[in-house]
Amino acid sequence: MTLNGSKKKPHSLSHKAWASAQEWESHRETITRLFWDENRPLREVVEIMSRDHGFNATPKMYKARTREWGLKKNLKVSETREIIRQAKHGEITVPLEIRGRKIGSKMLKENLRVAKSSSGSDDGADDWSGVHSVSPSPVATTINPPNIHRMAEAALRAISDYSTTAFQSPTFTFASNNMTPYNWGSESCTWLQRLWVAADDVAQDRDSAANFQNLHYCFDLCVSILRQESPESLAVAHVAFFKLLAVGPELAKVFSRFLLGLSSIKKGRSHPLTRFWLKYNDMDPDEARLAASTVSRAYFDCASTYLKQSSWIVMYLQCNHSRLLHKQGAFPLSEVEAIFEKTLTKMSNDMLNASSLAEMESLAPDFRAVQMQLVFFLSDNGRFFEADQLLQEIGLWWESNPQITQKYAVLYSVWMMAKGKTFYGLQRYRDAQPFFLEYYELVKATAGLNHSTATSALYWLKENTLKLESVSATNEARLLVKVEEEYNDSWDRARIVEQEATEERPMG
Repeated sequence: MTLNGSKKKPHSLSHKAWASAQEWESHRETITRLFWDENRPLREVVEIMSRDHGFNATPKMYKARTREWGLKKNLKVSETREIIRQAKHGEITVPLEIRGRKIGSKMLKENLRVAKSSSGSDDGADDWSGVHSVSPSPVATTINPPNIHRMAEAALRAISDYSTTAFQSPTFTFASNNMTPYNWGSESCTWLQRLWVAADDVAQDRDSAANFQNLHYCFDLCVSILRQESPESLAVAHVAFFKLLAVGPELAKVFSRFLLGLSSIKKGRSHPLTRFWLKYNDMDPDEARLAASTVSRAYFDCASTYLKQSSWIVMYLQCNHSRLLHKQGAFPLSEVEAIFEKTLTKMSNDMLNASSLAEMESLAPDFRAVQMQLVFFLSDNGRFFEADQLLQEIGLWWESNPQITQKYAVLYSVWMMAKGKTFYGLQRYRDAQPFFLEYYELVKATAGLNHSTATSALYWLKENTLKLESVSATNEARLLVKVEEEYNDSWDRARIVEQEATEERPMG
């Protein structure tokens, strides 16, 4: 009791400070998911946020903030009148969508009642029959389109939160300024290469249990990719989503749900990665493709901001990933061309302004690595003659100093692969064969048959051999049998190696 006789609350029960503007913004995705996506009552959202997140605000504060964010559940008067008009004329059926929300007849009635009573209008007040009894018609049943802008904005916010935190901490680091060993030897890059091959196999034969087994194995490898958290891991998973989307929307949806569940378990529901995949899981294929280039650019903009000392690495990765996204219809052609032009111009100027010949020569391999990505981009778009001319230019660089083929053996092997794929695109299968053979023998000897590079090399050797056999009098059946056996063996070996590595990893 106080001196005036009034009761005083114990200190432990005293009121917490109200949520700040910064706290509102940091919890925006969670509040939006609960209130809008899951359609929970406001009182339930208030309780969950207070209990699970220590977030303190009154229902009145929530109402003001959700209005500011455009999360209005009730209908506007103009929307009410339009729905009633369309219902009278049999132009809508339920459930219909309003501002990206599916609304059934019961919810629709309540929304109409609230909106009509607040407006004082009785126009068509008793005519609900149109909402229940109309049959489907050719007229669109959606009043407003799904809010793709809101979902894309949420994905961008998640990208920003994730990359900003990771780049500011030691989580994301590059071993050196030389991008070639980093990129082509990274776990996330080799994983993407393996998934790419598995997806192509599924696209060719969806009735093959072995093909889906290989794809399932790639899904399992996501656990180690998530654990690794390299700067490239999110961008690689983003590209993989669109590769699977090109094979079949259902595969992409399974993949996004898998990553959403995996991230939720490993990182928590409020983690930016979880929030990111939640939004991609909500998007339909067209919405995802529309958002892809913006999301990718935002991520690499963050990378450029925090990794100025490794800007060439960032530029290389952006070229690579924008090319792959364009190949799957998720990045505009003109924008990819602009990214390549900007990158190669920047690199050329840096080499010309080098302080010494030794410095200029040290920059050359990375410049050639980007040129190699341009070769693949040209081939992706059927510009095989241009790709071949650029490969000939790079070939002169190899010839100028035979020692660099050994020093940069990985880059040289990719050049051979690019030559083979360019000849393949030109339907010159006999010219392509020695390049595919040499590339496979090299990666088999250096990386091993269980490595994704060898699996990819076998895949292309198999494809070219099939083409060669179909157009040539030479019998390639024996080689084809051998290649197919080793191809299948490469998957088996990879699974065994991964299993052994998993068993050796410490728990937790």
